Amino acid sequence: MFEDTRELLEDLDNDIKDKFYEWQDNNYEQLTYKLELEIEINDAELQKLDYLLNKYSDDFYRMAESAVLMNDKIEPTKENLQDYKNH
Repeated sequence: MFEDTRELLEDLDNDIKDKFYEWQDNNYEQLTYKLELEIEINDAELQKLDYLLNKYSDDFYRMAESAVLMNDKIEPTKENLQDYKNH
């Protein structure tokens, strides 16, 4: 009888360990899946941010070019006005 009880306890212990390992494996798979999704989302967000930064950089460059062109147009006009005032 003692031997039967011992075997039963060993079987139960093995079953509990098996269920625990199975639970661990499932948790690991779920966590891995969630992390992979977060990495994909973060990568997509970084790509979008990179695109926006490049776009803004291009926009600022064009604005600076426009400011230089406007200054090139304004400077002769200011000089003409100054000449007109001096005469």
